[in-house]
Amino acid sequence: CFTDEGNDKWDDEEPYLSNPNLSSGWDLSEPYKDYNCNLEWDAAETKYSSLTTESECIDGTGYTWDSDSEICFLDRGNGRFDDEEIFVDSNNNGSWDSGEKFYKISETANQLIIDYSSGTPEAIKTFSIVIDTTQTPSVVSNTFTGANSYESNQLVDIIGNQYDTLITVRPVIDLKSEKKDDIDSIVTTYSNKLIENLSTIPDREYYIIKSQTESSDPANAGLVSRDYSYQLQRVESDGLYSLYHPSYFMPYGYYTTEEQRNDGFWFANRPIEDIMFYTNNGNLRQNEYYFETYQDTTPVAIYSVEKSFRVDFEDSITVQDQDYSNVYKVTRITYMVMLGTGVEYAERIITWLGNGVGVVKEQVDFKWGQPSWDDDDIWTEYSRIELSEFRDMSGSGRTLLNQTKYISFDGIKQVDDNFDDPFVPRRTSGIQIIKVDE
Repeated sequence: CFTDEGNDKWDDEEPYLSNPNLSSGWDLSEPYKDYNCNLEWDAAETKYSSLTTESECIDGTGYTWDSDSEICFLDRGNGRFDDEEIFVDSNNNGSWDSGEKFYKISETANQLIIDYSSGTPEAIKTFSIVIDTTQTPSVVSNTFTGANSYESNQLVDIIGNQYDTLITVRPVIDLKSEKKDDIDSIVTTYSNKLIENLSTIPDREYYIIKSQTESSDPANAGLVSRDYSYQLQRVESDGLYSLYHPSYFMPYGYYTTEEQRNDGFWFANRPIEDIMFYTNNGNLRQNEYYFETYQDTTPVAIYSVEKSFRVDFEDSITVQDQDYSNVYKVTRITYMVMLGTGVEYAERIITWLGNGVGVVKEQVDFKWGQPSWDDDDIWTEYSRIELSEFRDMSGSGRTLLNQTKYISFDGIKQVDDNFDDPFVPRRTSGIQIIKVDE
């Protein structure tokens, strides 16, 4: 049992980082500054504008008078028992002394930054760093950006302290060595057997999609590099399901070149089943939208994952000088944050489906360090496929959601015989191969 005391000051609503895709006002998914440490977002305390003097405010009403703002208000507690406040004990005497600051230093950035330079709280969404190493010591400058094109070169906290930078630069040299015995020999064993690492064998049937790419090797004239992947899929009334290996990025993120992305991503050995296209009784619907969020605990890190699915309709599209009408555009976005480091990665797959044709174009984009819903940032295109020739196979029923060749999971060894290539798990986005070290 405790007395839940206020702070004798009128408190405005706690500032938060607004998502432009959501309705006005704070939403459960939007990060906020928890000033009163109750693990909840708090609206502004109730003001009583009809009580204009201190005597009117406190005379038997139970209200509080804020002499600085000359406001009469109801001073709420935070609904939780509060231990003594954390402070920087600069002289190590075990007690707080005037001038010592109320905060603690953490190993990672785990707080929403609020800037009061403009006089009103602005949640900081990103900041860029410029380090001038031509000067000694190095000079660090920052540009802080928030919502609605807000930008500032410095930060001012709630009590007026000014900060020109959040980064301290210092050189670190860490040399490590390890002794290794000479390698006597290397033996490599090749096997074409396929065994997916599932806890139980599903009794349902899957159909198989095979995608194959061929490209010339610029370093070796006439040499053709060939790659392929298989996808196991099944159709239900609510969508097209795919059995795939989820992939994740390694610390520290921000991999952009093909070599960096090959080394910087990994995929799970155990496949999972997820919906690739949401449908209504097997049909795509214009303006269909799905959203889900969850945390994924892996041997490398814990990732916060958001997935969205949206269907748009386009009257026509031109691909490889060929016009296609009545085209559905399906946009799938996967956005993940590595907890602890705070590194953000988003991957977007846009698939255009032509009437009676299937996939006429598919594009895979990515970006680092920005929320998936932030349209101000530019996506980087990773790969794209376009339909160059369509062969009408009337009667075969081979459209995107109507395949004729099914195979049960325990008969997966038949893949080698039917498709000439062994089944090897690969990382894919859409129907495209995304290379990572395997």
